[in-house]
Amino acid sequence: MQTIRRNKPYRSKPRCGAALGLVVILMLLLSISGMTMLQIGRDARLRSISSSTDIAAYYAAEAGIERALYVMNKALEAGLWTINDLPTWTAEPLAGVNAHYTVTSSGAPAIGYTITSVGRSGTATRTVRATVKLTSPFAMNYAVLSRQDLGLKSKSTVKGFNSADLSQQNLRADIGTLSNKKGSIDIKNNVEVYGDVYVGPGGDPDVVVDTKNRSDVKGEMFTLLFEPPLDPVSAPTLPGGNQGLLSDKKKGGTLILTASDSGIYSGVEIGGQLKVEGDCVLVVAGDVSLGNSAEIVISQNGSLKMYLAGDFDAKNASGVNNESLTPSKFKLYGIGDDQEINLKNDTDFYGAVYAPNAVVTLHNGGNAYGSIIADNFELKNSGNVYYDKALQEVKITDEAIRFAVVRWEEI
Repeated sequence: MQTIRRNKPYRSKPRCGAALGLVVILMLLLSISGMTMLQIGRDARLRSISSSTDIAAYYAAEAGIERALYVMNKALEAGLWTINDLPTWTAEPLAGVNAHYTVTSSGAPAIGYTITSVGRSGTATRTVRATVKLTSPFAMNYAVLSRQDLGLKSKSTVKGFNSADLSQQNLRADIGTLSNKKGSIDIKNNVEVYGDVYVGPGGDPDVVVDTKNRSDVKGEMFTLLFEPPLDPVSAPTLPGGNQGLLSDKKKGGTLILTASDSGIYSGVEIGGQLKVEGDCVLVVAGDVSLGNSAEIVISQNGSLKMYLAGDFDAKNASGVNNESLTPSKFKLYGIGDDQEINLKNDTDFYGAVYAPNAVVTLHNGGNAYGSIIADNFELKNSGNVYYDKALQEVKITDEAIRFAVVRWEEI
């Protein structure tokens, strides 16, 4: 009988050395991984520290610019501004933050001022530079700007020109309202606006602007992010006290005013002609009334600034005749509340009207050149309104002026 031999199963011996090696390698990998994570965490913390100091430095630089602008405008409001009174600070601390700023300024009124602010926090440094210039409501490129309603009759045109350079014609000019109510801007048939149309903050141009058939806005319609400042204007202090009623005394007469006639008057009544020769400033505590066919004539070498507390009422065929054809030579400032200004020019009107609390109505037989800022505005006849770009050249003696940033950059 054949015997079958069964081999015993083979059993390998434990390899203790190999297992120990695996453990060592695993521990080494974990150690390396741990060190890597620690390094990543350390780098993140360093980046966080770097980022926070960088942000603090930037805010410090911004704060320097904002403070400089605030100080300049406060000095301007108080009548204390001089062209050499430029703000400078060195290592000025920023409250509540471990950061400081250094501000330097240079420039001149004609070209604007450059303000450079260097913010520092720890090892971080950020630099911001701003260009600021004098501006005024007339310098905002608005042919017409109203607080509330603005109406343009059929076949009207809004354009721009430059009275200082008459080769510049057909320029862009804007209109706008600070209102966000439905239909605040009423643009009738066949009106052309060679510029943009602005509505008040929070307003929808499609709702606020009511455009009729065949009206054409060449630019765009925008919603203002914030309201431009329409600061109240105060009448200047003039010698002599109230000189009573200024009148030509009889219809058809002529009353001539020169710079020496500048003063405060209880009212103005003209039945014939009031002619201004020289630079004249009138503060009118009451109303201005122009009879039929009466006119205020501003001669070629004259200019008139009128600060009006009451109403301005021009009868048929009366108005303001600015012979220089330069809008800046006639400026009408409304300084009262709830005023009415009715201009009925039989010919072209050249002037700038700033009356943010007045209803301004232009019954014009011709065109209007300059800029009009009112509470409510209506162009009764189908005339044209031309914004004068020369009004953007602001002087330190102008009204409602302020310094504004025209360029902002980080360097």
